[in-house]
Amino acid sequence: MSRWPDILICRCVHTGVVPADRSAAVADALREAGLHFVTVPDLCGLCAKRDPNLLAWAGRPGRRIVACHPRAVLSLFDAAGVRLPGDTQIVNLRTGTAAIAAAQLGLPETEDGERKAEAGTASIEHRAPHPEPRTQGALRGNADSPSAVGSSSSHPPHSFPTPHPSSPSPWLPWFPVIDRERCTSCRQCLEFCLFGVYVFENGRVEVRQPQNCKPLCPACARICPHAAIIFPKHDEAPIDGAPIADEEAERARARRDLHELLGDDLDAALAERRRRAKSRLLDAEKVRRAMEERAKCSGGRAEGAP
Repeated sequence: MSRWPDILICRCVHTGVVPADRSAAVADALREAGLHFVTVPDLCGLCAKRDPNLLAWAGRPGRRIVACHPRAVLSLFDAAGVRLPGDTQIVNLRTGTAAIAAAQLGLPETEDGERKAEAGTASIEHRAPHPEPRTQGALRGNADSPSAVGSSSSHPPHSFPTPHPSSPSPWLPWFPVIDRERCTSCRQCLEFCLFGVYVFENGRVEVRQPQNCKPLCPACARICPHAAIIFPKHDEAPIDGAPIADEEAERARARRDLHELLGDDLDAALAERRRRAKSRLLDAEKVRRAMEERAKCSGGRAEGAP
């Protein structure tokens, strides 16, 4: 399995919540400092697909991640089944300038000496230690997966989940992740979602089918009473994973959104959504069975094969 250096930069190529000029400027600063790093096209997509190189990289100490809101990044890796080590540094390039990010990474000042803070302050968060050996190399990526440059070898293609039939191709990595420090597993998201994204397993709610999520729909996050659901690519705080400044205001907003979406009779509305969700899942199962029968009857050959 390929080995990556300690520093990772997300370019967020699908939606650009991390501005391209900022990530490029940080990459330039790292090169000037002689530091190796890996750039990935989209951290959300790699976490959803549980990219094996990413997961192996994330479990080792000394990780430095230049991406978006720390709460979103931590929840993304949690959804991928990895608890980031306690010394992990997360630099928030979504709200912080490239100069601030460079300062957080301990890089020397740029030639003009400017480190302006108009766009906000880069953020750092930590998790419990999980020590393993470090990695080496210098990599960058395209729209699908990271690829090596310099002396490192190219990464082989990975096995990714098949996108939902109604999703566009290529799949836009739009899906929820759960802030475990806030989630109480009340199951409101599970009952609300029509697309089979969530399951309840081992005593807690999980995002099991991220590719089933309806693109650009953050409705389940809006009705979460604990603001525990994050859509990292959303443009509104705190749904995007930004810190929650006013807990009471956020609870009031969730109650208001819940009323607007479901009306006065919450139990009846959720029961109807469960019925509709079950109907959608049954339809999808019928399609799957039909495809299996067609493959069986055709001897497993693709259409048009001799």
